Amino acid sequence: MANRKLDGLLELIAKGDNNAFSEFYEQTIKGVYVFAYSYLKEKTLAEDIAHDAYVQIKLKAHTYKVGTNAQAW
Repeated sequence: MANRKLDGLLELIAKGDNNAFSEFYEQTIKGVYVFAYSYLKEKTLAEDIAHDAYVQIKLKAHTYKVGTNAQAW
């Protein structure tokens, strides 16, 4: 269920929907940050990496293939 929601949000982000981007961010930031922190063990670096990841999501959302794993993407 969650992946279908994220799929839909990524489709909207690819079309330039900033509200969808905000919702996608709220749904995923905790996991992205924890993942980055688990490798880096440094709060500021993990925040920077998470920020960079969301910039890339915004720029590359059009390349996401719906039905694949949105969470892993």
